[in-house]
Amino acid sequence: MLEKRREAPIIDNWLEGYNLSTEAEEKRGYLEQGLAEERSPENLLRQKLWEKRYLDKGGRVTGADQFMAQWMELSFQKDQLNSFFGRGRAERKVRKIYENLMFSEGSTEELRHVLYLEYVNLVSLYIMLCQKDKNYKSLLLGIGTMKEENLMAKIARDVYGIACAVPKMCGLEEEFELLSRAAKDSFLRAFPRESYVWTGTAEDTDRELGL
Repeated sequence: MLEKRREAPIIDNWLEGYNLSTEAEEKRGYLEQGLAEERSPENLLRQKLWEKRYLDKGGRVTGADQFMAQWMELSFQKDQLNSFFGRGRAERKVRKIYENLMFSEGSTEELRHVLYLEYVNLVSLYIMLCQKDKNYKSLLLGIGTMKEENLMAKIARDVYGIACAVPKMCGLEEEFELLSRAAKDSFLRAFPRESYVWTGTAEDTDRELGL
């Protein structure tokens, strides 16, 4: 079942705060603490990720989450990949998303872990938004609200489809492995007693798509 919303966690250190926060300015505050302590390769990558995620081309914070935009673009390309005429263009789009999400920055295990945690933050934010969005939870024509177990199944289908099925459809499973793993782990954090939902969704989706 869906977990009831917990009280805000107690933050013990800047790194925990950075990884948990979904607000641009709050994350920057935590990051500045970390950079003041040490300008390590891991912290410098966090800085690059923050800038890529929250700044526009002019270096301004606009309130837009560019990584969330890339996530939603992956969702859109899932349908395009099933189109005979649109598949080639969709595959090119997915490869561009790979670049925009900065996977290539993971040149060491430590840096890959930094990327993984950023993707966990991203997918966890998406799941939270789905749980709160009345339109997402509504039934046909906006009449009524779906049951909690149906909402959870819908979230599982969307998250698996975006982070796991799309890379499989493009033959990019290895390249997107960090995002796929982050997606699964984020779902299981949100619904820790419902691992069977994720497993069943993965099997059903792969079968439907012939993967």
